[in-house]
Amino acid sequence: MANKQNKILNSPILEFTLTAVPNENNSEINISGSNQKKFLIVCEMEEDHTANINLLEKILGAVKYNLNDDCQVICLKQNQSLSFSKIDKKEGFKNVLIFGPIARKLGLNFEFKWYEPIEHNDCRFLFADHLSVIQSDKAHKGALWGALKEMFLS
Repeated sequence: MANKQNKILNSPILEFTLTAVPNENNSEINISGSNQKKFLIVCEMEEDHTANINLLEKILGAVKYNLNDDCQVICLKQNQSLSFSKIDKKEGFKNVLIFGPIARKLGLNFEFKWYEPIEHNDCRFLFADHLSVIQSDKAHKGALWGALKEMFLS
C-alpha cells in the first residue's frame, strides 16, 4: 500500500509548520517547584544539570523569583515531550521561559525570536538558548538578563 500525502498539510495556504500536540506519559517527566507565581520553566536535561540549575537560581534571584517556591520547572529528557496546553489548563501560567529549541516538543505552534518576550493567550513567553550555552557565554547571559528585565522589571 502506497503512502498517501496529506494535501491539506502541504497546502500553500498555510504559511507555517503545523506541530502535533505531543502524546506523553507525564509520570516519567521531571517536574518540580510550587508554582506560586504561575511561572513555568522548561529545559532539557543536559550533562551538567546541577550547574545549570544553580545558574538558573541566580538568574531568577536577580528578578526576585525563587526557583522552588515561585516556579514550576520541567526538565525533559531527549525523547520526552509534553503538551503545554494540557498543563496550562491545570496550572494557569502567566510567564513561561523555555531553554533550547524545544517549542515543538511542547506542541507550541507560534513564531518567536530568541531573547524577545512575546505575549500569547494572556501568557508571556521567552525563548532562550540551552542553559549550558548561557552558562559558558557572557553575551548569551546578557541577552537573557535583558529579556528578563523587560519581562519582570519594566
